[in-house]
Amino acid sequence: GMASSAAGLSALAFALAKLFNSPIDVSILARIGSGSACRSVLGGFVKWNKGTQKDGTDCKASQHVDEAYWPEMQVMCLVTKAEKKEISSTKGMRYAVENSPLMEGRINERVPERMAAISEAITKRDFATFGDITMVDCEDFRDVCKSSTPCVNYWTDKTEQIIALVKAFNAHAG
Repeated sequence: GMASSAAGLSALAFALAKLFNSPIDVSILARIGSGSACRSVLGGFVKWNKGTQKDGTDCKASQHVDEAYWPEMQVMCLVTKAEKKEISSTKGMRYAVENSPLMEGRINERVPERMAAISEAITKRDFATFGDITMVDCEDFRDVCKSSTPCVNYWTDKTEQIIALVKAFNAHAG
């Protein structure tokens, strides 16, 4: 995750596990504070495994490939709004889970299919497929959030402009 809660809670979970010399999987501890934080404790490309156990002990992160696997892959983050969100990520996700009519299909169908496809794209270092899946999933998640009550929308006009620019660049570059 990129939000402050993911970064902060993954760091806190790591520090607590070290301080108490705990054998716990740090991603499980981090997830308790913020779901996305579980992905922030490992480097490279990381999967957040849904798990099936009622106690959540198998809902944790695993590293797909390490940070050295695809050195040509670079990530750029653009902050389009620095102010505090009107609806926190935690609340926004809760609203989406509780009442978005699109969330069940996302969880049970679209995400598992996309995870398999993007994992293969990463393994093959196939940037075109990686980018296509990332863009589609980004827009899908936005639709889920916007279909929640209350409506959750973190995008700004600048976000829309950047996405249009990326799409135009990708169409031109192939």
